[in-house]
Amino acid sequence: MLIGFGEGKTKTSPFPYKTWDKDFLPESLYNKLEQQINQLDPTTTICPAFDGFRDLWHMPQYKQWLQEQLGWPPDVPALFEVKVVLQKAGDTVEPNRNLKARSPKAFGSIQINFGDSTPTDLYNDDQRKVDQIEFKRNTAFCFLSNQFSWHGVDTIQNDRRSLVIEVSTLDKAELKPVKNPRTYNNFRDHTMIDFCITTYCQSKCPTCPRTNERDPNFGLANFISLQHMPFSVWHNVADKVDWSNKTIQFCGEHGDPMMHPDIEKFILAGVEMAWRVQVNTNGGIRSAKWYDEIYEKAENKDYGDLIFVFAIDGLTQETNDKYRIGVDFDRAWQNFLTCARKYRRLTQWDFLVFEHNWHELEDVIKTANELDVQVDIKINRGDYGLLRSAEGKKHVSKVLGVEL
Repeated sequence: MLIGFGEGKTKTSPFPYKTWDKDFLPESLYNKLEQQINQLDPTTTICPAFDGFRDLWHMPQYKQWLQEQLGWPPDVPALFEVKVVLQKAGDTVEPNRNLKARSPKAFGSIQINFGDSTPTDLYNDDQRKVDQIEFKRNTAFCFLSNQFSWHGVDTIQNDRRSLVIEVSTLDKAELKPVKNPRTYNNFRDHTMIDFCITTYCQSKCPTCPRTNERDPNFGLANFISLQHMPFSVWHNVADKVDWSNKTIQFCGEHGDPMMHPDIEKFILAGVEMAWRVQVNTNGGIRSAKWYDEIYEKAENKDYGDLIFVFAIDGLTQETNDKYRIGVDFDRAWQNFLTCARKYRRLTQWDFLVFEHNWHELEDVIKTANELDVQVDIKINRGDYGLLRSAEGKKHVSKVLGVEL
C-alpha cells in the first residue's frame, strides 16, 4: 500500500509535466525527511537510506505509481535510481531538456523539494522563459524528457535540497551475462557510477567547471585544487560494491582521467570488478601504443569491457582548438583512430556542435560511419561558441533532423 501522495496537477505547456503544489508527502514523514536531509554534508553524493524511504522506490507498487505519473511508455523496461541533490546558493542550472544518451528510449524523473528556494524556470523552444515551478516545502515536480522539456534555474538565492527519483531504461540486450562472485547489495538499480579521480587537465575548455570563465586566458577556477585521488582510496570504496551489470566511469567534471599517473591501475582493477569500464577523455594524452596495450591488458582480464569515449570537436587542429584549447589534435586523432580501427565496438566519439564547427558536421558523421563507431552529437547550449547564425542552424537542423 502506498504511503499516500497529495493531489497533483497535470499541465501540457510548454511541455507535459505534473506538479504537487503542497502536501506531496504526509507531513510527519516529510518533517522527518527534511530534518535528515538538512543534516547532510554539502559534499554528499550518495543517497542515504533515509530510514527506508529510498528503498520504497524499488518496490513494485511505487515503481508502477511513478511510471503512471510520468506517462512511461509501455513495454519499455525501467530502472530506478534515487539521488540526493544539494545545490548551493550562487549555483545556476543552464537550460536543458534532461535527455540522456545512456537512456535513449525514455528518461523521466520526479523531484521532491525541501525548504523554500529559487523556482525552476520553464522555456519554450526559442529559449524564452514562459513559466515557473515554485520550489517550496513539500512540493514535487515530475516529467518525461522530450525535445521540448527545456528547464533551468537562475542564480540560486539560498541552498536548494531535494530528492530526485530518476527512471531510465537500458536495453537488456546490452547487458553482458556476467556474475560477480561477491555481492554487497549496494547501489541498487544504478547502472553507471562516475568517479572523478583527478583535477588535472591539459585543456582549457571555456565552459568547463574547472575553467575561470572570467579570465581571458581561461585559467584555473579558484575553487580547484590540483590533486590526484590515491588509487588505494578509490579501490577501498569500489571493492565494497557489487558491480555486476554496472559500469564504472572515469570522467568527472574537473579533470581528464587520462592525466592520472595511475590510470592504468584504475582501469585494470575496474575491468576485474565491473561488466564495463568507460573512460571519457579529450584524447590528447598518452600515445597510440599505450591505448593499444591497455586494450590488450583489459581483454586479458576476461571479465569487463573497456570503452573509451573521445571528446573531439573538430577534424583539424584549428577547429578543435577553438574549444578544446591546448589539446594536441594530431595526437588525439591518432589515439582515436587506433582505438576505432582495432576496437570499434569499444570506441565512441562525442562531438559538440558550435558556431565554429557546424560546417564539419556532415564530414564527422561520414567519418564515424566509415570507421563504424558510435558518434554522440550534442549541440552546445552555452554562450561560448553558441550556434547563432541562421545558416548554421538551418544546416544542423537539416543534417540531424531536429528543430533549432
